[in-house]
Amino acid sequence: MSALVKTAWGEVVVKAALAAATGLMPQELIDLGFILEDSVSVETEDGTVLQLRGTGGTLLDKLSQEDTLTLNLTLIGVNKENVDKFWDTEEDENGVLWVKSTVTTQKFAIGLATKVVGSETLLMPNTSVKASLSFAEDQGWTMVCAFTFMKAPNGRLFGFGKVADATVDPPTDPGDGGSGTEGASIDLSQSANAVISQVGSLGDVAALEKLLTLESGERKRPTVVSAIETRIDALSKDA
Repeated sequence: MSALVKTAWGEVVVKAALAAATGLMPQELIDLGFILEDSVSVETEDGTVLQLRGTGGTLLDKLSQEDTLTLNLTLIGVNKENVDKFWDTEEDENGVLWVKSTVTTQKFAIGLATKVVGSETLLMPNTSVKASLSFAEDQGWTMVCAFTFMKAPNGRLFGFGKVADATVDPPTDPGDGGSGTEGASIDLSQSANAVISQVGSLGDVAALEKLLTLESGERKRPTVVSAIETRIDALSKDA
């Protein structure tokens, strides 16, 4: 007889990091914050169905292509960390955060879990994101997010783990150092805020040191250099 599965209900926690080039789940995922009640869902769009028919309409062959899966949720508030993560932004000398585009080509690894210990977590190693701004008088500012599942380089689409304890940390792949993003893979031609937002999810000191060397030799932006050095220092203290 199979063991009783604990129902994954109640308060939902969603964490994210830049997707790994290996397709493995990153070791460090960052909590996206409070989620609007009843806004979390996983939707399935049926894949295209190909049919081969002969004369008279006789069905000779049929092929159903891969479904499209999307995780939908609404984040409460519009905090700087998520704005920088999902949109192209820049901050001016007055501290105003300007959004230049709501489109990003970055891919994200996502972990979804409830606070029920022993319930399943949903793991998505590679997703694209569409984040939209919304406002309502009874809710204030929100960010409506749609994470579309994409096949990772290692062939993984999604997986299920277990909530091990009250920290609600989705299980990760031990073989993946940090976020799985190598220092050289961050495009330094992006805005300072865009680079800084990615630096925060890197968990590999060697990759960060490589990125620091590149930034110091190319753009030499003090805010970016400071962010990298701060991240290296934080990881060194945790080690």
